[in-house]
Amino acid sequence: MATIVDTNSITTVVETNSVAVRKSSSRFDPKYEEKKRKYKHRSKVIKYILFVLNLFSWVVAVIAIVISYYILLGTKKVVTDAIDFILDPAIVLFIVASITCIMAVFGCIGTIKGNRYLLRVFYIMLGFMIIIELIFGVLIWLLFSAPVSTEKFMDRPRQRLTLALHKYKDDRKLKAWIDSIQTEFKCCGISHSEYGYRDWQANIYFNCSRFNPSSERCAVPMSCCIFKYGDLRNEMCGFDITNKERHAVNHRIYTQGCLKGFRNWFHKNEILITILAALFIAPQMAIVLLARTQVKFMRYKISTVKPPAQL
Repeated sequence: MATIVDTNSITTVVETNSVAVRKSSSRFDPKYEEKKRKYKHRSKVIKYILFVLNLFSWVVAVIAIVISYYILLGTKKVVTDAIDFILDPAIVLFIVASITCIMAVFGCIGTIKGNRYLLRVFYIMLGFMIIIELIFGVLIWLLFSAPVSTEKFMDRPRQRLTLALHKYKDDRKLKAWIDSIQTEFKCCGISHSEYGYRDWQANIYFNCSRFNPSSERCAVPMSCCIFKYGDLRNEMCGFDITNKERHAVNHRIYTQGCLKGFRNWFHKNEILITILAALFIAPQMAIVLLARTQVKFMRYKISTVKPPAQL
């Protein structure tokens, strides 16, 4: 009987086997082995660097979470609106630390376990954080550096921050925060003008209306007052202020609003702020690049260590 031979199938089997033999023989090629050793060494170095950085970030984040939690627990503050949320450093610290902690866990587990999917999630999350930081930095620059857009961008922050003046006497932490800002930036009130001290009339205790029975009527907080080194701090230094013109009180208090004061401070320290921002973002970008490189090494390891498919 005649035997029918399928030459096409024989050719395919022979070609597949020859490819498998070449892949198998390449494992004993000295150049291949040297290349594999280099990749393995680099992968280990990056692995330990990523693990140490993520572990350090996790420890710092946990400490920050504990500190912010005890601060919030001690004050027993109830968040009633966006101002309470934004202007409470403990709440902001708790949220940022929690996000950092989650990211660090992804980074640590992905690095130690060699899980490229967790590492990918880690560097994507970190990449989004960097983008948000850059957008925030650009907005800050537009807000306090670009003169054309200053007034346009100032309206919304001024409206929101003015609400904080209403709660000055009702929230101890907010009071301390506002006092520290006014002292640090040598300002009084919120607005971006030389008459910022008049913003304090928005507070019911400092309101200059004749119907206000408060002893602090027409006053500003003591943190607005100008004190020289060695001066005794008079708690009544800010009394009877907001009903007077700027030239009559500028020797007693800082009259410019804090948005203007911060802008002046920003201009004086613009180069230093840029350098610090770059030093803050650059390591994060380096970590993203390291994580991406590690994922590539993992892919290379999978593609070279796994034996060729057997027919």
